[in-house]
Amino acid sequence: MAHKKLLDNAQVKRWYDNVSRASELTAEVDLRRLGLFCNRWHLTPLSLLEKQPQEIHSLLVDTVTELEKKGYAGSYLQGIVKGVKSWLSFNNISLGERKINFTDPDDTPTLREEKAPEPDELRKAFEHASPRTRAAMALAAFCGFRPGVLGNHKGTDGLQIRDLPEIQIDRETMTVTFTQVPTLVIVRRRLSKAGIQYFGLLQDEGCRYLSEELERRLRLGHTLAPNSPVISHFDTKNEKHVTTKAISASIRLAFRTAGFNWRPYILRVYFSNRMLIAESKTIFAQTTKPRQQPSPLRRSYNSAMGVCFNPADK
Repeated sequence: MAHKKLLDNAQVKRWYDNVSRASELTAEVDLRRLGLFCNRWHLTPLSLLEKQPQEIHSLLVDTVTELEKKGYAGSYLQGIVKGVKSWLSFNNISLGERKINFTDPDDTPTLREEKAPEPDELRKAFEHASPRTRAAMALAAFCGFRPGVLGNHKGTDGLQIRDLPEIQIDRETMTVTFTQVPTLVIVRRRLSKAGIQYFGLLQDEGCRYLSEELERRLRLGHTLAPNSPVISHFDTKNEKHVTTKAISASIRLAFRTAGFNWRPYILRVYFSNRMLIAESKTIFAQTTKPRQQPSPLRRSYNSAMGVCFNPADK
């Protein structure tokens, strides 16, 4: 990608690495946005720093005006300004009190007509997914996990077997079971967007999909050691984490094959929607917190599954 060439400059690389320490994805997006802005005005990141704050502000306003006329959403334009300001701030340049306004910055045009899938629709999507993708979809739909929890941006970390404390792996019979269902799934701090360790509960259908995938990998010769990834790369010879992008792409493919034009994050929308339904039926109390100890939640979660994931429940 063209914007990657910007990293050849030592100062840009310092800025990129600094942002990456908080979020690799944010660093990647901000770099791309900075590159787009500089390319539009025939600048380099360093030559941008040589301009006066008022001139930079004018260029940003002109960019917003130009792209807004082309139909770009306010949220996208706000992101471009944010990326440029991040680079400026790193180099101790401030635009002061100069304000840039956006038309409806909270609007997301692509999501206006989005609705949560019904359980029978989701099951159809499961039927069109590969075992690996089906397991990833189950963790997203039934635990509410982001794709980045299953595998991070660079594919260097993600859920590991040790994050399933109730798993039992019998390598002689090539079977994978769980001592308790719903089973506990721990999200370590490094995988949490908020930087806080928490847990999810995977119900019986999700446990079945996950067991099928892990048993498939056992037959391929994977060790399923404690530090092995729960969702592994397609490489059948090596156990290594898969990237967020690859996980999202595989989920998207399953959706398209099933005839749905959903985005991967619809699975989290599904989880949130079904939990709200359960709460409205007093299965979950409003005071229930996802980071409570799992024991008192299991009974509520088991009861909720009948309401939340029963195809007959519309």
